[in-house]
Amino acid sequence: MGQAYRDKLAEARQIEKEANEQGKYIKENQDKGDDDDDDFMDEDEREIFEKMKQERLKELEERNVEREEKEDRHEKKENLWYGEYTEIVEQEFLPYVTKADFSVCHFYHKDFERCKIIDKHLQIIAREHKECKFLKLDAEKSPFFVNKLAVKMLPTVCLFKNGVLVDQIVGFEELGGKDDFKTIALTRR
Repeated sequence: MGQAYRDKLAEARQIEKEANEQGKYIKENQDKGDDDDDDFMDEDEREIFEKMKQERLKELEERNVEREEKEDRHEKKENLWYGEYTEIVEQEFLPYVTKADFSVCHFYHKDFERCKIIDKHLQIIAREHKECKFLKLDAEKSPFFVNKLAVKMLPTVCLFKNGVLVDQIVGFEELGGKDDFKTIALTRR
């Protein structure tokens, strides 16, 4: 995000520089015309040149606005899913996990009661920890990642840092072994 800001700032400076150079060129040539008896440009040419200058400045401004809007849309898209606990499909797994600094993915089965318990806790945690993407993936519909991440028991919660698996929470053993564990136990884990 910092790099995007620096790029945008450099772009704005470049646009401003172009506009200033164009303005200086016009001013210099107008001044030259005033000094010469033969006038560099007649009045009609000056008006046309001034219109061209205004059109160019307007075009540069519009391009800058479009760029800002595009960056805002991109930033909103990138921030999508932060602060939410969202279900994804297998094809979305890699893009979300690899682009996030921190992400948590719950591999679940829709009929397992313990998976529903983890869901409830992760929804609460996701709202409090917006620095992390919280995702859930149906293990039944994503056999590739179940095999790749060696998910053998459900629920399994996989923790990723910069797209790399750093930890797994398998079942409820590490959370007290009971169904009524507190959300803070999962958050600390």
